[in-house]
Amino acid sequence: MAWSLDARIPLRLIGPHLLGAALQTAPATALLVEGTELENIAAPAVFQLRFNPGGLRHKYDCNCCAGRGAAAEALDRMFQARIRSQCAWFDQVIGVVQSAEARAEVLDALAQDPLAKARFRPA
Repeated sequence: MAWSLDARIPLRLIGPHLLGAALQTAPATALLVEGTELENIAAPAVFQLRFNPGGLRHKYDCNCCAGRGAAAEALDRMFQARIRSQCAWFDQVIGVVQSAEARAEVLDALAQDPLAKARFRPA
């Protein structure tokens, strides 16, 4: 029997209307939020980090010209806060996205950005 262990942090993308139910089942969750931070979240151990999708990018979307996307940078800051004990420990991340652009940017970070790809996995 072969073992397969993926120690990367799972990241699930949902719409804002599903957040309450998602937090009920997973208390040690960090939130990656498109736009402004969410208010009145019942789970006290939740860490929030926001990002604004888009920005100026090279038409060929290469990292050498455009740098990292906003989602990749936010995931980097989130991981750094976790390992430096600047927030409560979290076992998973929920991406709260409203636009197709934000969803695509997070998925692109998970697939293309070397640091995000090494630290997080789609759930």
